Amino acid sequence: MRTLTRFVAAVVTAAVVPGCSVIVSSVAHADPVATTTTVWKVVDGDTVDIVDDVRGGYARVDTPETK
Repeated sequence: MRTLTRFVAAVVTAAVVPGCSVIVSSVAHADPVATTTTVWKVVDGDTVDIVDDVRGGYARVDTPETK
């Protein structure tokens, strides 16, 4: 029984692994972008104020609480 289990696992792996290379090669890649913002102030553990050096804007980024 143990030999049969190993054989089935080997066959399944041989069938699945070649398909994984397609998934890995289809990952999207983004072009590099110059950073234009600076963290101006950390308000608390999940909120920061940022300033855009190029556009001259100001924004407060506040992530939601998890609990």
